[in-house]
Amino acid sequence: MPLCLHSFSREVEIARQIRRVTATIVIFSALVACQEQREPTAANSMAPKGLAQAALEWTDFKVDGTPARLLRDRSRLIVETSEASALDGLMTVLMRNGRVIARVSSPGVGLRELRLTEGQTSSDTVMLDQLKTLKGVEFASYAYKTTDGRAELTPRNSMGVQFKASVSHREILDYAKVTGLSVLRPARPDSARYWWTFALPHVAWNDPVAYTSVLEKSALVEWAAVDLQGGMTASTPNDPFYGLQFQMLNSYLFPNNGVAVDINIEPARAISTGSGVRVAVIDAGVQQDHPDFGGRVLQGYDVWSNNSCTVVFSDFRSDCAWHPATQNDHGTNVAGILGASASNGIGIAGVAPGATLIPVRLWRRWLAQQVDSFPSDEQMGAAIDWAWQVGAADVLNNSWGATSPSYPGNNFVTSAIQRARANGRAGKGSVVVFSTGNQSNRSGSPPIMAQVPWPGRLNYVLGVTAMNRYGMVSNYSNQGLEIDVSGPSSGDLLPCGSTLTSDGVVTTSLTYGGCQDGGAGYTNTFGGTSAAVPLASGVAALLLARWPQLNEVEVRTRIAATSDAWGASSTFGAGKLNAGRALSASWPSPIASILGPNPVRPNQICSWSGAVVNGVQPYAYEWRVNGVPRSTDPLFEWTTGSSSFTLQLRVTDQMGMIGVATITINVSMTAPSWFACT
Repeated sequence: MPLCLHSFSREVEIARQIRRVTATIVIFSALVACQEQREPTAANSMAPKGLAQAALEWTDFKVDGTPARLLRDRSRLIVETSEASALDGLMTVLMRNGRVIARVSSPGVGLRELRLTEGQTSSDTVMLDQLKTLKGVEFASYAYKTTDGRAELTPRNSMGVQFKASVSHREILDYAKVTGLSVLRPARPDSARYWWTFALPHVAWNDPVAYTSVLEKSALVEWAAVDLQGGMTASTPNDPFYGLQFQMLNSYLFPNNGVAVDINIEPARAISTGSGVRVAVIDAGVQQDHPDFGGRVLQGYDVWSNNSCTVVFSDFRSDCAWHPATQNDHGTNVAGILGASASNGIGIAGVAPGATLIPVRLWRRWLAQQVDSFPSDEQMGAAIDWAWQVGAADVLNNSWGATSPSYPGNNFVTSAIQRARANGRAGKGSVVVFSTGNQSNRSGSPPIMAQVPWPGRLNYVLGVTAMNRYGMVSNYSNQGLEIDVSGPSSGDLLPCGSTLTSDGVVTTSLTYGGCQDGGAGYTNTFGGTSAAVPLASGVAALLLARWPQLNEVEVRTRIAATSDAWGASSTFGAGKLNAGRALSASWPSPIASILGPNPVRPNQICSWSGAVVNGVQPYAYEWRVNGVPRSTDPLFEWTTGSSSFTLQLRVTDQMGMIGVATITINVSMTAPSWFACT
């Protein structure tokens, strides 16, 4: 009895705390409105001169329990939109309130920062309330800066709450329900997640920091904080050609959606560099001793059986997978985009600068005869099998395909790809990435719109096409629903030495031959889908370094699902690669359901099974009867007894996301017989 009384009194106290916080939140908007009328304090005098008086508002927050102050910065509006059309409505609201956009930038994944010119508005609370009503506006708030004006902080549409150790899961969900918070990610201390993440409700947009300080007053809460970025600065690679890599960093905004035409790599590389992941570059060989690879190129495999790397030419250059002869630079071009070292003070920066590169040579140019040698079906299949099995490659980059869309393919390669998917990475599957071809001539008269060739058209590879630096489909890119994603590359196919260097991709080249029109060891005229494919392979390497438990289907699915919507799927697939979103976007929670008999007869042994969609496998199961945990098996057996009972299935995936299904099992003498009961 004392235990029951203790539990009851605790529930009463929790209810009081939630009501107290809720009541405070109800008057939150009024408090913010009052805050706008405050006179400047001594702290405000530290702000930069020349700012409008209305910008000199401060709000309290705490770090490790120590109070601090931030200024609300009315010159920077942070917005998150789910559709491009929302920007038109946003512009209308700003103009109505006397504000004008001076510049637009992207401070973080999915966010836009609008730098506003000084203007008069009767109430910023009114303006933000108007933005809340716009379709497609997911978040809008002013930014913050420190009182000395030296550090700018950007709020995101999420907040973290760490509850006290004694607070139960049910109490947390009640807290969220009453306060209007929606769960983005629960805490999982066993997986190094110690706080809950919630989406910010509309009422918080006026001043997210002040809002979380209100929630922090609850006796249930250890701390609460809005997710801010700006405390650290992004480390931009110091590679001298990095500024020319438009596919990595491109300020041009595609007019159709206002999104920059790059793969948003810097937020991704802050999370992962691809270290520990092995990527096979199945191509024409990769120069192992190129200074921009940092010793990460291994000795690979040559389908031409020249694995001794013996001297074969009069210039005494060796010729093998890891030291291809002069003019065999295509593989080195591809490898640079994928994995060139970052911040080493030379050349370029790759998508996954920590990945290990494994050259698998598939074709070569014989210099003496000036002819190319292309592989047979058996050689292509052998190359893929070697890559995943002997080379232990996690990702297989294939910047090649059949020369004609009418080529039917062959079983040597398709079976090898299936083995890579089924058996690579100890059964989780190697990720296979292919080009979708360069056979089109969209500007021709008449235009040629070629279909996707094999193997890029296979539905179990990641098929990559190309767009130009301005977001338009490249002239040579093929057409078809088999395309999965698109990556920035050249607008047209350029010969070495072309004067259209602003259209080409800058990457590594052989230091002793090949195209060196970008300086010794580099070219600035590479392109085609060959340059887009390693962008996707690099993102796959970043994902696997961060989450090695993912299987190949989950990697391919996530890359496509986190891409920027761009246009027709037959032209761009799911859209433009977005590495930052792929590495930082939240995972979809698993959805659980219970399959089995209902109603049932009394005193029978019955079985139920769980069905799960979404989430990341493998799943952990927990069955509960009337709230009491009973089993962790996917299949659950239970003796029905004489009365109805509640059956619940809780599924936790590899990312710590939880899905719950609950049903009432009715027990009745008139229930039909079930084959699942004995």
